[in-house]
Amino acid sequence: MGGAAYCAPCLVAKEERRDREAEYAARRARYAERRARGRCVQCNAPSPGEARCEPCSRKHRESSGAFRGIPIWDPTWTVIEIATGREVGTFDSEADVALCLVFEKLGREQVEVLCDASPMSTFTAVNWEDRR
Repeated sequence: MGGAAYCAPCLVAKEERRDREAEYAARRARYAERRARGRCVQCNAPSPGEARCEPCSRKHRESSGAFRGIPIWDPTWTVIEIATGREVGTFDSEADVALCLVFEKLGREQVEVLCDASPMSTFTAVNWEDRR
């Protein structure tokens, strides 16, 4: 049409489509520029010697196809008073459980302490901190 390579409807459709190659080229240029300045290639935070800062690196690793399973979270302990069934509280460490028992004036035989860590939890996910 008028010497153009596309007819009018095709030209309008082409203009509305995203140009993936241009986007990829811009991303590659931004990556190279940030990497040369020692900045994180995703969030532009300082990252000397590394392509990504630690938070972006962790997010990238965990979203990759190599990541399998649920991350291993630190266990919590729940204290339940046996006589009343009252949940006294949930704690992040065994030391906090001991402090709770002292504060509530309860003996170990008066409570049930439940831990939410599965015996199989060490087999369900890769501990990324150990892989570095």
